[in-house]
Amino acid sequence: AYPNPFHNSTHITYKVPENNQVTIKIFDITGREIKILVQDSFAPGVYSTIWDGTDKYGNLVVSGIYFYQINSEPRSKTKKLLLVR
Repeated sequence: AYPNPFHNSTHITYKVPENNQVTIKIFDITGREIKILVQDSFAPGVYSTIWDGTDKYGNLVVSGIYFYQINSEPRSKTKKLLLVR
């Protein structure tokens, strides 16, 4: 993700090596799901999505540590984000 730490938004770039379903979710430090950014099928390639620091209802979340998880069977990757308001 870039930038990280971020203030308003961050770009998450991911590579899809083969036709596959991809899901990207944001979680807070307690593991609670905040938002689903991506949930779709993709052809091979490099893609990017943006998280604007909002929850699934469109509300701004507070400053803190968050995690994004990219799932594309059989792979899964989780990385840390730092939001500074």
